[in-house]
Amino acid sequence: MKTVYLYVRVSDDEQVLGQSLEAQERQLRRVAQERGWTIAEVIRDEGFTATNAERPGLRRIRAVVTAGTADYVMSTEVDRMFRNEDDRRDFERVCQIAGVVLCFADEPVEERPVFRKLSRGIKGVLAEFQSDQIGEKVGGVMRDMAARGLWTGGPVPYGFRVETVAKCNGQKERNLAPEEEEAGVVRMIFEWYVQEGIGVHQIVGRLNSMASPSPTARRKMKTAPVGEHAQIVARYSWKYISTHKLLQNRTYLGEKSYNKSWSKKQRRVLGNQPKPQEQWIIVKASHDAVVSEDLFEAAQAVRGANRRSPPREAYSSYVLTGLLTCGECGARMSDRSTTDAPNGRRRERHFYVCNTRRTCNRCTAPMVRLEVAHGAARRLVERYLACEEVADDLTAAVNQILQSDTHDFRGQESRLAAQAEALRKDRETLWARYEQSSDPDAEALYLPRIKEKEAQLRAVEVSKDRVRRSMDLVRVAEISRE
Repeated sequence: MKTVYLYVRVSDDEQVLGQSLEAQERQLRRVAQERGWTIAEVIRDEGFTATNAERPGLRRIRAVVTAGTADYVMSTEVDRMFRNEDDRRDFERVCQIAGVVLCFADEPVEERPVFRKLSRGIKGVLAEFQSDQIGEKVGGVMRDMAARGLWTGGPVPYGFRVETVAKCNGQKERNLAPEEEEAGVVRMIFEWYVQEGIGVHQIVGRLNSMASPSPTARRKMKTAPVGEHAQIVARYSWKYISTHKLLQNRTYLGEKSYNKSWSKKQRRVLGNQPKPQEQWIIVKASHDAVVSEDLFEAAQAVRGANRRSPPREAYSSYVLTGLLTCGECGARMSDRSTTDAPNGRRRERHFYVCNTRRTCNRCTAPMVRLEVAHGAARRLVERYLACEEVADDLTAAVNQILQSDTHDFRGQESRLAAQAEALRKDRETLWARYEQSSDPDAEALYLPRIKEKEAQLRAVEVSKDRVRRSMDLVRVAEISRE
């Protein structure tokens, strides 16, 4: 008996038009029964466009094909699976290699292969054309909304909510409006920074000591029971980076910007550089401001004055970064430099600081002078190297590492960290879809893929540890030579 995997997909707009997953599944089940095939699984993609080649259901179909567990893969028509001809041809090649037959319910059973190839090519090109045409129309509508100062979607900035302001041609139009409790916190942050002259680290410490919910905590609290709010506030505390970005966000002036960055596909080629400024759409006074222009510009002036001149070369002398741990909270310690001017003479001093203290100001451990830390480490290394056998082994290991072609440890560590972060995001996305799915087969669909991501993440972490151990050996050698 031949086995078939059925694939159904619907975007949000198509579901409104009645092209439901259930209707597609009924059609496919009827065709499979007429052809005498056994249905192994129905794989669904709900709320995804066919231009997204990384949607969960299509990835599951690819895994099935490459595993060789299917005889047939069937969908209702070409544009249910693909609206990009390159993606369709790539998938058909994978099916051909694996010995799996890709078929569509709207194709005649006895159609000659040459006509089937022509038919799919025409349908695929038309589907891609239709998708591009829709994209152009939607883009035009979005640009028009942006030019009129309306909200075009995306994460809502802290301090605002989205509300309906009008209806145009039966469509709701939305805009930002201040969320007073959060807006008060934003104004307080700007006033502390400008009027009291305290830095971002101190602001973060104040907010956390006040148990003020951070932007992330606010989002979590909206869907969590009231009894869990205190735990959420404690877990998702204010952080330096998000607070620093808040002080630069011109949305708080009542200003909106649109079309500043490239699409996800374009960023793969062009990187994260912004679009040319002539393509930006910036609208001032598009919604009620949270802070005054004078206060905002004063904050930018403070930021400019606080900027240091050219940063030092990364990791130039902080050879113990990531090796030292805090004696109070156990977090790793990293580098930090400060500048003062006693007697009118500028002086820069270097320290190691607890990362918990650095990011959210929740640790009271003092900073450690670089000279003190290196002196203590040097004495430990000297005591360790007093053993001649250990010294010879260490020298041989370091020389072997430095003579290899792959001792760009910082580059390797950065690349592995990026891979690990991407895998974590994929895993969290899969967990979210699994938890929200009403599909009775959700466990079989998502859990194997989640486990696969976790295995890949563990492998990357092992590689990171291996790189760190090599870095540690080189650092020990550097300290011993000082």
